[in-house]
Amino acid sequence: MKKLLLAILAPVLLMAVTSSANAQTAGKKFGYFDHEYLLQYMKGIEEVGKELQSFQQDSLDQEREFRMTELGRLDSTLRADSAKLPKKIYDQRLAEMREHFYIVQNWSQYAQNLVEGKQQQLLAPYYEKISAAFQKIVANGKYDYVFKRDAFYVAPPADNLNIAVAKELNITIPEMQQAAPAGGTAAPKPAALKK
Repeated sequence: MKKLLLAILAPVLLMAVTSSANAQTAGKKFGYFDHEYLLQYMKGIEEVGKELQSFQQDSLDQEREFRMTELGRLDSTLRADSAKLPKKIYDQRLAEMREHFYIVQNWSQYAQNLVEGKQQQLLAPYYEKISAAFQKIVANGKYDYVFKRDAFYVAPPADNLNIAVAKELNITIPEMQQAAPAGGTAAPKPAALKK
C-alpha cells in the first residue's frame, strides 16, 4: 500500500517542484561567463609568461643560491665561534640558520608561493579590465543570474557573455567567429531568455 501511494505521489510532487522552479525562474535573465577563458585572449598577456620566467631565473634562482651560501656560512661560523659567542647572539644566529635551512629544505613550495604571488600581481590589471567590462555588460543587459558555464550539468538556456565582454574589451575569441553570420565578422547581440 505504501509503495502504491509513493508511486502515485512521486510524479505529482515532481511536477509541483518543477512548476515551482519554472515559476521562480520565469522572466529571469540568465547568462554564462568565464574570466579565465577570456584572460588567454587579452592583448599583452604573453608578456606575463615572459615576466614570470624572468622572475624565476633572475630572482628565485639567485635567492636560492644566496640562501644555500648563507646557510653554509652560518653553519661554519656557528661551529667555529660557538664557544666564544654569548648565548643570546648564538641563539640569534642559530635561529637565522634554521630559517635558511627551512626555506632551502622546502624550496619547491616556497618558490611556488612566490611565483603565484608574482603571477597574481602581474595578472591583476587584466582581471580588473575583464571585471569592469563584465560588470558593465551585466548591468546593461540586466542579467539576474550569471553562471560559469561548466559549473552545472544542466542549466537553463543562457546568453554567452564571453562574446559581449570580448567585444567590450576589443579582443577576438573563437566563439565570435562561430557566432558570426555568413559573410560577416560581427557577433550577434545576446538573445533575451525565452519564456
